[in-house]
Amino acid sequence: MLTYRETKSLSAEGRARIMQLEVETSEPLRDVLRAGREQGVFDVPDVELASYNLLLLAHAWALKHWYFERTLSFEEYVARQSATSLKALLAPRTRRRYATLLAPPVPTAS
Repeated sequence: MLTYRETKSLSAEGRARIMQLEVETSEPLRDVLRAGREQGVFDVPDVELASYNLLLLAHAWALKHWYFERTLSFEEYVARQSATSLKALLAPRTRRRYATLLAPPVPTAS
């Protein structure tokens, strides 16, 4: 979250370094999506876009926890976002194998 707020105060070199770190941070996601696509587990036409969407979802709790924590614990947020993402990424023929991940627990926070 600090990165989002304070990037403007960095030098051009500092901003470039932050951007490079973000690219590096998303590389494991791209690797998994590419491997899953090659194995037929994921139906992902655009690995770059999908990996960045996942990265943004990972940042969302830090940015908007005040909103989400009204109805979800952090663990529930992760489970529900994971299920939503998997539903979008999984190839239809692989959904049965991951059915337990596609149906996360019902929220319990009030």
